[in-house]
Amino acid sequence: MSAPAQSRQWVGRTFFESALIVVGIILGFIVNEWREDLQLEQKADLAMDRILQELELNREAVAGVLPYHEQIAGDLKALLENPPQKPLMDTFLQEVAPNGVGDLLLLDTAWKTANGRDSLAPFDFSAVQQLADVYDLAETGPQTSWTMIITFFADKEMYAPDVDGILLRRMSFAYDTLVMQEKALLQRYDWVIKEIREWDKPTEPSAAASTEG
Repeated sequence: MSAPAQSRQWVGRTFFESALIVVGIILGFIVNEWREDLQLEQKADLAMDRILQELELNREAVAGVLPYHEQIAGDLKALLENPPQKPLMDTFLQEVAPNGVGDLLLLDTAWKTANGRDSLAPFDFSAVQQLADVYDLAETGPQTSWTMIITFFADKEMYAPDVDGILLRRMSFAYDTLVMQEKALLQRYDWVIKEIREWDKPTEPSAAASTEG
């Protein structure tokens, strides 16, 4: 074989090997990117599952305490029409709310953790915004009202007999507001929880077939 022929053969083989190397590198990048995307999606799905569980627990907490808060709100309205003869705090703790003020402790650990780790990035912005809205509604609504009610018992001035009338009106307003906020939050929970389940719901074969048709 002549030198020029050998040279052409060598160049061709070298070009082919170089092309294989380039293709291998590109495929490697594609595979790595696919793996990273898959990991991000798995991370997002896990975070969303935990958020869904957290929202369901919060919904149960609100639904469980709402009837008690409604009963307290009704009893306070009755006291407004017929003020008690003994100190309001005694009446409240002994007759109106013998089981306490009705604790409302809502969780947000899964939501804050997902946000802190940017785990929800693969999800559409509008979907994440719906979650942000429901957690914000819980914090600025029932949680704030419940915290305000707790402060009534921490203020020593509220135990003075001469402020009973003012305290009664404030407590009645606070519980009325709390009940209204809890009902609104329950409706929001129901809607968001349904939406999350729809996000994770696979397409039905019959539906897919009808769409294609």
